Amino acid sequence: MPLSILIVTGSLYQRSNGVHWSVIETAGHLQSEGARVVVIGEKDSCLQGHPEDYAGLSTHACARAGPESLHYSPGLSSVLRKLDQRPDVVVMNGVWVTNYCTAARWAGARAIPYLLTLHGTLSPAALAFSRWKKWLATRTFAGSLLRNAACLQALTVSEEQQIRNYGCRNPVCVIPNGVRIDETPAGRRQELRDGFLRRLGAQRVLLYLGRVDPIKGLDLLLKAWQQCRANNNGWKLAIAGPGRESYLGELRGLAATLRLNNVEFLGALYGEQKRAAFLGADCFVLPSRSEALPMAALEAMAHRAPVLVTDACSGLDLVRERAGIEVPCSVDGLQNGLDRFLDMNDGERQSMVERASLLLRRNYHWPDIARQLLDVYAWMAGQGPKPETVHLA
Repeated sequence: MPLSILIVTGSLYQRSNGVHWSVIETAGHLQSEGARVVVIGEKDSCLQGHPEDYAGLSTHACARAGPESLHYSPGLSSVLRKLDQRPDVVVMNGVWVTNYCTAARWAGARAIPYLLTLHGTLSPAALAFSRWKKWLATRTFAGSLLRNAACLQALTVSEEQQIRNYGCRNPVCVIPNGVRIDETPAGRRQELRDGFLRRLGAQRVLLYLGRVDPIKGLDLLLKAWQQCRANNNGWKLAIAGPGRESYLGELRGLAATLRLNNVEFLGALYGEQKRAAFLGADCFVLPSRSEALPMAALEAMAHRAPVLVTDACSGLDLVRERAGIEVPCSVDGLQNGLDRFLDMNDGERQSMVERASLLLRRNYHWPDIARQLLDVYAWMAGQGPKPETVHLA
């Protein structure tokens, strides 16, 4: 019998973070491998109907009540009770979500094991943000949610260590997210790249694409950009992604204070616009202060853009594989990394891109990852042996 998997997540409509896309890809590839998959998440007040990103998947969207940050859906219990089939395993994405407490209680009452994919939420840098809210959540629901999980998923070995440092004694499976290799034909690739460069009025582009949030280190990047040679050499820094308007205002103010006139804030990009940005990038930079698995960098690599990341972006093996540049998470580190990139010739950059492509195909192939996850779920459900990816405390 195929495994039945219930995935519980946040908004089914919010496209602004990597978790949204990783849930979609995970669910789709689990289904392609023969599992029965149902996804339950939250509605957005202004969006109705089946969430378009989940085409081909069975979904239930529950209305939120109260502040968005609480992720509380009073109708979730009713949706769970009415499921057509008892799942073998429940999978939840994160820990600071009130709805997960409801799902965990429902699963516990039916002796259904659940797994938490933590997505870097227990890293020191992540814990430092909204510290008092997370302390309160731990005391009220998140602590028991973690303790009672049959398994925790870490995306990297370093995240596994963060989980252990937090005090969790659960079994931990170490399985990354995957990435789709871009297969855009060469002619279309050039067309999209040329259009992106025309939009920016630039000859060459340094791209950041992701959430615009303090944890992403964009303040460090702007200061490094002022000091590096590329700033006066026909380049433009493009910052793409959604963020709070107040924080975007802070970054624009910093750029003005630094007298940077070659920085463009593009807002959120999706679909073809996002693809064009990756294809138009001469270098992709992720200056983050903390990442469990830097999906934006993996996407950039999948579009054949050279990447530069900070050493807070764990798990990519860029240095060992010579597939990208990794620098300390600081202004000087980022400046030195950007200058190193400028010193490379076209052949060296192309070799870096080729090594990155090999790394992606070897370690981040979605069908392989889906099969690893199914082995873990089968073990949790008592239908298979413990996989090698599962580490006991």
